[in-house]
Amino acid sequence: MLTLAAWNVNSLRARLPLVLRYLDQHDVDVLCLQETRVADAEFPRAAFEERGYHVATASPGSYAGVAIASRQPLADLVVGVPGFDEHGAPGRRIGGRVGDLWIDTVYVPTRKAIGKIAFLDALRADYATRARGPLVLAGDFNICFDGRDLASPRLITDAEMHTRRPEDLAWRRLLEVGLIDCFRRHCPDRGHYTWFPAAPWAFGRNYGMRLDYLFATEPAAAALVDVTHDREPRTWPRPSDHLPVRARLAL
Repeated sequence: MLTLAAWNVNSLRARLPLVLRYLDQHDVDVLCLQETRVADAEFPRAAFEERGYHVATASPGSYAGVAIASRQPLADLVVGVPGFDEHGAPGRRIGGRVGDLWIDTVYVPTRKAIGKIAFLDALRADYATRARGPLVLAGDFNICFDGRDLASPRLITDAEMHTRRPEDLAWRRLLEVGLIDCFRRHCPDRGHYTWFPAAPWAFGRNYGMRLDYLFATEPAAAALVDVTHDREPRTWPRPSDHLPVRARLAL
């Protein structure tokens, strides 16, 4: 059984105690982090290595930043997306192989102005050239797939065009390469969110959006046992505005 989690921590400097607590509490085998905001040379590797993790990072330091912590060694590392200008939006993708499973984590740009559509299209082109096999794509996609994924249309731009906006179409093009929404395979209901505004009442009233996803190719999706949005870390001191998404796979 492999336990894999993805979490936008919104600054690892601020959230490191929470991340370590989460790892200890859930016995996570692979953790994909987004928005670490810690330069590669300053990443707190020792805290992870003391717990038996291998770490791979990609971050310019002041914003964005992704990382993978894995109990098994990471092989065939890929940083960035071929065809996407990392100079304008660095630290947004790192992937590698854990045994026979390819694990990829991304932090999709928040806005079209900084390359959201170009990033999604470049990632699709990259996947289209890769050999098929068990793959998990995890991360913060900064987009809601459909109306089930947001508490109110006021939370998104151009709500009247939702699912038909250029970024929506780019995302659907990416998923056409054979990626399955792991959470939706187990839970088709609306009202399950992973991001909440900072307002104190938002989390209690479940006023948020589902921005964080685990996708998988069929060989990996077929091994899914369960997928969870972990709400407890939002109640810890100084929490991230995102929840971890955690899956167990019987590989």
